[in-house]
Amino acid sequence: YSADPAIQKKQLALFFFLRFFNPQLVSPKTPHAPIQQRDAVLLAKILQSVANNEMPNEPFMQFIESFVRERQPQIEAITTLLRE
Repeated sequence: YSADPAIQKKQLALFFFLRFFNPQLVSPKTPHAPIQQRDAVLLAKILQSVANNEMPNEPFMQFIESFVRERQPQIEAITTLLRE
């Protein structure tokens, strides 16, 4: 645990996406078809990259780098709401 508010926000975003949002995306109550499952996993990776404020490290996902950078303010807004 850190007293630094910036670190707290990042930890909260990581926890929220990793433990709540992404598992629901990749493991819904109704199973996905195989191609939909692959898409859900890729979307979860993208969302986790945004939450981590990191670029995806897989070469085939490098095209979303600008998307990840553009979405940082929205993630910060979500974590601010979660903290309040």
